[in-house]
Amino acid sequence: MAKIIKEQINPKNDIVEAIDSQVFPNPNREYMGYSESGSPCKRKTWYNFHWVQEEDISARTMRIFETGTLAEEFMMASLEHAGFKLQDRQKEVIGGYGHVKGHIDGVTFVGNECYLVEFKTANDKNFKNIVKLGVKRAKPDYYGQITAYLGKFNLEKCLFMTYNKNDSSYYIELVTFNPSHFEEIERMWMDILTAEWPPDKIGDRTWFECKYCNFKKICHEGKMPAQNCRTCQHANLEFEGKWSCSILGDLPVAVQRVGCDMYQLNTYLIVPELEDLL
Repeated sequence: MAKIIKEQINPKNDIVEAIDSQVFPNPNREYMGYSESGSPCKRKTWYNFHWVQEEDISARTMRIFETGTLAEEFMMASLEHAGFKLQDRQKEVIGGYGHVKGHIDGVTFVGNECYLVEFKTANDKNFKNIVKLGVKRAKPDYYGQITAYLGKFNLEKCLFMTYNKNDSSYYIELVTFNPSHFEEIERMWMDILTAEWPPDKIGDRTWFECKYCNFKKICHEGKMPAQNCRTCQHANLEFEGKWSCSILGDLPVAVQRVGCDMYQLNTYLIVPELEDLL
């Protein structure tokens, strides 16, 4: 029997392939996330918000996300075992007229001071880079997120805790609030919210961030954007995180995802490569 099983299944390839061939639905988020506060590309954030692409998520990517979620639990436990009680876990912060949201990992007290707490995981290379350069230089996207949360919650310091996925070591950095950087982030969000067309590209298709961007085919190669209300020229941004249609009125999120027969592609989404296809 063992011989038959061995002939039919190659544990080295077939089982892994079966696991990794799975895909999971990945519906676009209703709002822009404060985790994007340090993103170098406004255009990418604008694309995310306007749902220009719909795609499933791979099994490997799902495992990466789940690993981060699981790691937060034992990172929190490590802090609490050391005597630092975590409060306000996943407390929501809202900005940008309801269109920008985030959820903090928590807050804790160091002496008499209240600190924001931010958990992150990293592979060995990124972990060592953070230790060497500090979060501001090594991970400006993390630093932007921290700054945004500090500003929104009116806190002065953050306990930034990173977990090395290779050897389970920790790195902790105390990050101080930078008011001028927070103002820059707030202006960035308003610029993206009020932009009727995609912000400028940060480079051509050979640029590092562009080469590995999920939107490179739309941004640089003229791929047709997904068809939904947010890519339609009839859609309008409203207060309190809402959208409306110039024809139908209010647009609940479920309707936004499906669209209707009156759909017309927003002309601002047309890149030169796409014009020949229309």
